[in-house]
Formats: sequence, structure tokens, C-alpha cells
Amino acid sequence: MTEPERETFLDTLIRENELYSTQIGQSQFTRISDCKLCGRGISPTDLYKQYFGERPPSIETVAARLVVLDIESDFQFPLTCTGDVTIGRIDPHRGIRPDVDLSTYDPAARISRRHARISVRGSQFFVEDLGSANGTAVNGSKKLKPMEPFPLANGDVIKIGDTTLKFIA
Repeated sequence: MTEPERETFLDTLIRENELYSTQIGQSQFTRISDCKLCGRGISPTDLYKQYFGERPPSIETVAARLVVLDIESDFQFPLTCTGDVTIGRIDPHRGIRPDVDLSTYDPAARISRRHARISVRGSQFFVEDLGSANGTAVNGSKKLKPMEPFPLANGDVIKIGDTTLKFIA
């Protein structure tokens, strides 16, 4: 099964079994279910692992990463020097799958489905708010204007909704 076929399979599974709710007007992100052993919520990423195992490794070189700071153990999202990376919340009902899915870290749904984008030009990374409802800020004071790329430096702290990320280059 190809990667797009896997994504379609999971979207259909989630939709048909009503395992995951992203209905308009809901203030809470509803997890698929809880793990019977540890009680932790199972995310769409966890569901992927249950059916298909780990995603295949990328052959692209990781040039930077985003580290989620609002949790007990720092979770990292790798960034490569090719293509744009969207940040947001997954919505299988609408077919929205951001590259960096922060659904697990956003129980209050303060992150838009398509919240921000990380892009790279040459060796310089940029962050850009995509017109999100709750905005994007860098280093606590610089609130980004929608659709205006802002250059990132190593150690910059990015606030996406109520979730804090650290950019490591």
C-alpha cells in the first residue's frame, strides 16, 4: 500500500467509525481512544503506527528541528532544506494533514488546522503565519503579520496558539 493509500485508509477508518471528532464548534480535540495499558490518549499518529508501523525514514537531510516545549519530554519534528512545512491540527474529515501535526499538544484547539508554515530559502529558515485565528509569535514579543515570512535564528521560540516550539538549527 502506498503512503497516500495508507492516509486515505486511515481517514476513512476514522470517519466511518467516528473515532475522532473535529466538528465545527467543538472546543475540545477529541482523541481516538485511550490506551488500555497507560491511559494515554491515542492520536492519529499512534493509529498509523498500529496499522503500518513507523513511517518510512526520509532520505532528505535534516537541517533543523522544532522542539515542543510544553510537555514533559521534548518531542521533535525534523525540518529539511527542501519544500515548505505546514504546522497545524489534523482534520481527517476535511482531508487536512499538516506536516507538523500539533493536535496532541493542543487540547483546547487554539491551533488552526493550517496555522503556520516553515520555509527555507538557501540556508535561511522562515516562519509565516497563515492567517490563523490565534496568531503566531516569535520570542514572546514579535507577533507575526499573516502571510509575511519572518527569518528564524537558532534558539528562536515560536508560539503557535498556546503551544510553544523551539527552533533548533
